[in-house]
Amino acid sequence: MKKRYLIDTSPLLAHLLQQSGCEVVERLLKVSGDRLAICILTWVEFEIFLHRSAYTAKEKARILSIYRTALGSPLPVDEKVGREALAIRQAIGTRIPLTNLLIAACAKANGFDLVYRDEHLADIPEDLVGQLRLPAKAARPRQAK
Repeated sequence: MKKRYLIDTSPLLAHLLQQSGCEVVERLLKVSGDRLAICILTWVEFEIFLHRSAYTAKEKARILSIYRTALGSPLPVDEKVGREALAIRQAIGTRIPLTNLLIAACAKANGFDLVYRDEHLADIPEDLVGQLRLPAKAARPRQAK
């Protein structure tokens, strides 16, 4: 059985902004279908980013359409996801921001590996949630004075 992936917000932004790891996301988007998904919380975070961005309304609509076509309808956060989040939190014993914990739990509850870049998600052991970790975002070069 081929792996299935749920994309977190940071890899989605890495792809949109052509940051480190964007080529990994590009490969995943090309196979998409039922092997690629997004959690509703990620979708909301992505739309918030676009709302705050300098993209025009037409560009935002085009971007959302492209990703919606590739990722399909977002997976919900329901009671099953909530129970997985509690189990993950209890198993690791460290605090992870709730939104990220729920996104990881959404991946687990639906049989997906989590694609992420956020450092705090690395605290989740792979035996709890399958993972594909992207490289850290490259630091911006310093401006000459």
